[in-house]
Amino acid sequence: MGFRPEVRYARSDGFNIAYTRWGEGENVVVYTPPWVSNVDLFWDLEEYARVGRYAGRYHQVITCDKRGVGLSDRSNTPPTLDDRVADTLAVMDAEGLASATVVGMSEGGAIAIALAARHPERVDRLAVVGSALPGVPFSDLAPHVRPGDPRVDGVAPLRDVLEHWGTPRSRGVHHFMPSGRGDARIEQFMQRFERHSASPGSLAAQLASAVSADVSGDVDRVRCPTFIGHCSGDGVIPVATSRYLASRWPEAIVRLWDDPNHLWYVSPKWRDIQGDLIEFIDGVRPARERTSTFGVILFTDIVDSTKRTRELGDAAWARLLRAHDAAADRILGRHGGRRVKSTGDGMLAIFTDPEQAVRAGHRLRDELAGIGVEIRGGLHAGQVELQDDGDLTGIAVNIAARVESVAPRGAICTSATLHDLLLGSRVAFESLGERDLKGVGHPVEVFVTRVDD
Repeated sequence: MGFRPEVRYARSDGFNIAYTRWGEGENVVVYTPPWVSNVDLFWDLEEYARVGRYAGRYHQVITCDKRGVGLSDRSNTPPTLDDRVADTLAVMDAEGLASATVVGMSEGGAIAIALAARHPERVDRLAVVGSALPGVPFSDLAPHVRPGDPRVDGVAPLRDVLEHWGTPRSRGVHHFMPSGRGDARIEQFMQRFERHSASPGSLAAQLASAVSADVSGDVDRVRCPTFIGHCSGDGVIPVATSRYLASRWPEAIVRLWDDPNHLWYVSPKWRDIQGDLIEFIDGVRPARERTSTFGVILFTDIVDSTKRTRELGDAAWARLLRAHDAAADRILGRHGGRRVKSTGDGMLAIFTDPEQAVRAGHRLRDELAGIGVEIRGGLHAGQVELQDDGDLTGIAVNIAARVESVAPRGAICTSATLHDLLLGSRVAFESLGERDLKGVGHPVEVFVTRVDD
């Protein structure tokens, strides 16, 4: 299991408020959370974990679960905005913070604005991303609507999410992070996150709390340095809210990102978005860091995954994927490999030993066949770029992916490069001939492998 910060509790008006703190650096950032959060379970989603790890390299981070959701105590009545602000201050007090940078996303933006306006001595800088502005009349937002903006129908997306909360028909990914649509790993995480973070009744109370809040009198009372960010394709909170804030805070740094997500940490552009925030918070934009290394790359893919998903249903498919990942991690570890990431219906892994990489591919294929899962695999070796979020890029990764795409079902195939590296080993080869692999630029001979024990 990867990094996961310790869960702590602060007392606020008789309630226990769960929070976590991690990271390095002089600056401390307090994140006020969106509609629903879970400070422990979040770390099970790699897209969130990479954002958290990356932020922690530049500053200390504190985030909490609001009263009524996640790991915090439940409330019999919908908490007010004053309650939200008081809970945030209780967490800061528990950590001995006189003041901090406050970052709010979605509903958390309203909490952050109210905190900065009502307790200016506690907020050094304020950043809001995709911020809700409850209480601000639509007539004030209307002049900031532009042609091409997504149509956002009030709380309709939230009511749709509430109706299907925690079920296989969950609409969380659809509305909040459309970049994750069709990725079974993300969609199954969202269903589990919903079930473990709030009951439908608790969620309805959170919605009532959010829509009854009012920050209309707080916006013009903010005096600290400000940052406003918004994904231009956000279908939950209209980008007009951020244009409105920019008109009220003329000295704010404003960034509108060409992206469809409300929860941006699943975006392919997450590093650019986070880079803008880190530059505002710490004054220095992170440099892209890459480490070049030699590696043997293995891509696998579950055969007929779309058909299998329809046949099994979401719940059974999720169980199958968990069995796949568990088998992969166990087998890769025995052969000196590491799973870099899941791809929804397969995986990317890296090894240092070519023969062990082939053997791992065969062992995984055989073990998964025992539970009715058929895979194909592709291998290549070469220089790869290790990104600062742990991902791998480079032509060697692309070639391995293309070899996998032309592999017959049930076969573990290699490029000619890996074939040459394994001459004299106990791996046998059968040539499939040269193939034109997309994006490679020249034909590549592909081989089906057989392992002789």
